[in-house]
Amino acid sequence: MRVAILHYHLKPGGVTRVIENTVRELLKVGVETLVFCSEQPDEKAYPFDNVRIVPGLAYNDTFTEENADRLKCELENVCRNEWGTLPDLWHVHNHSLAKNLELPVVVSQWAQEGQKLLLQIHDFAEDGRPGNYKALLVTLAGKDLNKLNQILYPVGEHVSYAFINGRDRSFFTEAGIEQESCHLLANPVWLEIDEEAQINDPKLEGKRLFLYPTRSIRRKNMGELLLWSAAADENVVFGSTMAPANPTALPIYNDWVGLADRLDLPVRFGLGERHRFDALLNASHALITTSIAEGFGLAYLEPYLIGSQLVGRDLPDITTDFAETGIRLDGLYPRLDVPIAWVGKERLRTSVHDSLFRYYQRYRQPFKKSMTEEALDSIIEGDTVDFGYLDEAMQASIIEMVSKSPSLRLNYTPEKLDCFLSDRVVDSNREAIMEHFNPQAYGERLLLIYKGLVESK
Repeated sequence: MRVAILHYHLKPGGVTRVIENTVRELLKVGVETLVFCSEQPDEKAYPFDNVRIVPGLAYNDTFTEENADRLKCELENVCRNEWGTLPDLWHVHNHSLAKNLELPVVVSQWAQEGQKLLLQIHDFAEDGRPGNYKALLVTLAGKDLNKLNQILYPVGEHVSYAFINGRDRSFFTEAGIEQESCHLLANPVWLEIDEEAQINDPKLEGKRLFLYPTRSIRRKNMGELLLWSAAADENVVFGSTMAPANPTALPIYNDWVGLADRLDLPVRFGLGERHRFDALLNASHALITTSIAEGFGLAYLEPYLIGSQLVGRDLPDITTDFAETGIRLDGLYPRLDVPIAWVGKERLRTSVHDSLFRYYQRYRQPFKKSMTEEALDSIIEGDTVDFGYLDEAMQASIIEMVSKSPSLRLNYTPEKLDCFLSDRVVDSNREAIMEHFNPQAYGERLLLIYKGLVESK
């Protein structure tokens, strides 16, 4: 079997690790693979030599039919030059996310030609990314929703979708796509580290490091990390590993870096760009997550593979899948409640209303005033509001207030990051992860999907 795997890049991150594990498992059973991306990967991020560079896969918010045709031809020609034929199937990651507006058209054309397709969805433009969806609707489809619908999600026996959690799969099955074409394909979880790896960083020496292993994009809720740092003990430091890869995400990230610098907060940004990842893991006191939206949620599982602890925010939409396998994450908090008085209720209502109105407008959906109250009800409890759902300006004002008076942490819930699990629970979590999310099981599941597609009409 010959499989072409497509993604925009192979930079360090969740999708790259999924592709790495996919290729490793397929090699074991003799499946030939070519991995296409837009630029040469760092060999530390991706270790195999089956990469073929097609610059047309780079992030691109413009669209022309000529460029789509050029991209399709180049991908096909590389396969023909390598194998003498097209692949048995195309395995495409996040084709519909609007990171590249030519790719959905290429995928749609392959579907019309009868090419076998596995479309693996990690994120949705329709789910909290109105800017992405607007690019699809306006730039790609010329504001013609029917045209977009004809392109974006092809359906046929020779087309299958893979989802990384049950929530995402249910979106498609409830929309009417045959369940047989919608596969739950939880990411493989595999982490190998050099336990002797050490960091040489005087600013971290003697400190308890809470490490946030993430690319610091907006949904990772970096403001919440800074809030914890504002009220931290003297011997504690917080660190994130990577800056955003997308230039459009850099302004907000740079604002957080600037605020942390101005307030002299114990936060180190971009640690993964200066130190080995396994050395950072070895040096960490615990791992932390403050994300308000996740795809699969590797960050919830990997700490336990190395016997570490995880603290921070829970996302039940994602972690319910893990709980069903016996993994316990009861050290996480579902909300971080701060007094509404710190931001003002009317200011909050105005902010929520304006944000929702713009959100619905960008999705071309009708907006009702009652939606503002529904949204407020979901984030307010009594006289408190969930910090993670405040806008950046409100978060920044609270962070500055707490940095000047750390005792204010007594006014929010939880007030500390000390919900550590027992060694017995950590060991139990590791065993459950190794049983249910091991790479071999992932490879076997993926191969069954491949075979079903190759044999399809």
